[in-house]
Amino acid sequence: MNIEIKDEHFFIGINWGAIQELGWFNSTYSIPVDLDIICYQIDSSGHLVSTLNIDTNNSDWGELSQDNMSGDMNGNDHQDNEWILFKTELIPEGHRLIIASVNYTEQSLSRISHFDYRVYNGNTNNPDKIYCQKNIKKETHIGEDSESFIVGVLYKKNKSIIFSPIDLASDHKEPIGLFEDIVALGLTSTVQF
Repeated sequence: MNIEIKDEHFFIGINWGAIQELGWFNSTYSIPVDLDIICYQIDSSGHLVSTLNIDTNNSDWGELSQDNMSGDMNGNDHQDNEWILFKTELIPEGHRLIIASVNYTEQSLSRISHFDYRVYNGNTNNPDKIYCQKNIKKETHIGEDSESFIVGVLYKKNKSIIFSPIDLASDHKEPIGLFEDIVALGLTSTVQF
């Protein structure tokens, strides 16, 4: 299902929780999980043009939030832990922006307490309109070996942005492995560095 976005600016955000473990005398404790939202810009020839991540932090078409290295430690606060602000006018025609979330801890994604994303406009604490949201933990399959999650792809069509949800857990967290999954999905025929 493709979703059309006509706003000048919009967000894609992810929210996740720490792993909850049982301790002594039925107490619980939280293990932090470091997920990062990232975006790959791929041109019409399949060339990787840029990567928006915690190291690059901004581009002409998008800005990344601050790095959250733990997730929600005390239950689901229903707020995005990390997000990307997209600027519709500056997203190049013919390019695809592929949004993913990558796990940078030794913990399995399948063990986190909650994991969801949403596409919206407004602001991060009070969206005006939610175009799409997904409870990844409940609505998709995340395997024990999953290292990342491909959220979806954005592209420009007639001055609007189209968001196509992908919702695929991947056993890769390095770009080369993720790009193999992206090619297999048919989002591009090849990805060249």
